[in-house]
Amino acid sequence: MANKTPMLSQCEQIKAEYESLKTLKQEFDLERQKAVETGNLTRAKELKTELEQKREALSEKLSISPDKAREILGKKKVLGYQEAERIFGIKLKPEQIPKIPFKREDLERAKGLNQMLILQVDTMKNKKGELVPVTLENLKSEFPKAHDGKKMWYEQNWYDNEDFFKNETPKVGWKLVSREIIPDSTSKNYLEQTEIIISHIKKEIFQDQPIPPIYQEAIDEFESQRSDIAKIIDSDWKSAADKLEKLQITQLARESPVEAMYRLILQDQENKEKLFPSQYTWTLRRDSGGRFVAVGYFDSDGADVNRNTSDNRNDNLGVSFSRSVCLAKFFWRGFLLCFLSIRRSFSQFQRFFPIF
Repeated sequence: MANKTPMLSQCEQIKAEYESLKTLKQEFDLERQKAVETGNLTRAKELKTELEQKREALSEKLSISPDKAREILGKKKVLGYQEAERIFGIKLKPEQIPKIPFKREDLERAKGLNQMLILQVDTMKNKKGELVPVTLENLKSEFPKAHDGKKMWYEQNWYDNEDFFKNETPKVGWKLVSREIIPDSTSKNYLEQTEIIISHIKKEIFQDQPIPPIYQEAIDEFESQRSDIAKIIDSDWKSAADKLEKLQITQLARESPVEAMYRLILQDQENKEKLFPSQYTWTLRRDSGGRFVAVGYFDSDGADVNRNTSDNRNDNLGVSFSRSVCLAKFFWRGFLLCFLSIRRSFSQFQRFFPIF
């Protein structure tokens, strides 16, 4: 059997293309200066075309426009800044709108997995026109009714003094999330659900791709603790829950309660659709008593914010997959500076040769 060529991770590929782009830009600058001195534009024009093509190709790998995302996923599966402005009343300046950190291949894969792309914000306007944080408490106050005039929230008050209800806000940025519960994730306790999540990551999310290091590290951490947690989850669910909550994979692949309710409200108000009408998604957050919070069962009685012990195996309690990408700030800064430098070089070239 022939040896397979090792596959570079997405991050390594992007870094290599970025370095190549910088080298090409330096070559273009030298040829641009020669063209000014000699009037011979041939090589400079060739490099300019190549530089533009590679810049655009790399740009699309790092980010894709909301319009392009809608073409790939479908209009109702992208909830971006326009939808956030309409529903939550905020006005975002262009510089405040995060770039979509997924490439075309990610979105095409997401389409096949029936995922949706959503922009999370952490501020909204209340009925008085005041800017307030996007907490569950404020969402419940501002959105008492669903699009059909029925209840948005199932009536209860057990969580009124809980920190996750009063203070937690969504993490700002774009996420790919499952529109439905991951298959076979119901009738599983929290540990067993986490195993389903990891299988989903390996076999579906990154099918035929190298698993990004951040996910592989989280999987390795889980595998190192799985047997110890399994030994205690049925006899000491609270200690097991404490370990499960701290796992990297829990924080990477599950939504918080406010994030889950945020998208239920946004989808209901924007697209007149109630997600999770007969199931719950188990979130990453616990209540003050140590039980994991679940969100869902969005029927005519309203969406339910519930809680369950980590050993629970309800047949309507599953988990939806959540994925965000956090590119290092230093890399983004370098990348943007490189793009601005290329733009300046093009401007200088055109100033000397306006007909080009």
